[in-house]
Amino acid sequence: MQPIDAQTLFPPGVRLALLYDGHCGLCRASIGWLRRRDRAHRLNPIPLQTPGALAFFKLSQAAAEGELNAFSQSGERRGGADAVFWAVSLLPRFGFVGPLLRVPGVLPIARAVYRQVAKRRRRDVCAGDACAIH
Repeated sequence: MQPIDAQTLFPPGVRLALLYDGHCGLCRASIGWLRRRDRAHRLNPIPLQTPGALAFFKLSQAAAEGELNAFSQSGERRGGADAVFWAVSLLPRFGFVGPLLRVPGVLPIARAVYRQVAKRRRRDVCAGDACAIH
């Protein structure tokens, strides 16, 4: 496996690296949804279980497992609902998402919903051996 560095995370065209929980069924399904729509390859999803990923991104295991984390090449980081909206806004036909977030109340509601889903994802969605390790 190639070591994690800025060059492997951000090859030409990639705008965001997405650090997600590769043991979570809901997380994997969400990343699959993003990948199917990312025809321009602007997103680079990385499971947090990838050797060296947590050290590279300077995140603790708990912080990385708690929410999706998105990183730009310049080092900007967004987590949770903010990361989801950031990633989705880069997809073709989803550019409206960015301006939608400026509508009063949308982002706080999205963050609250994301927190509730993230808190329950292992109990409600995960199944099998992968989720038993949590």
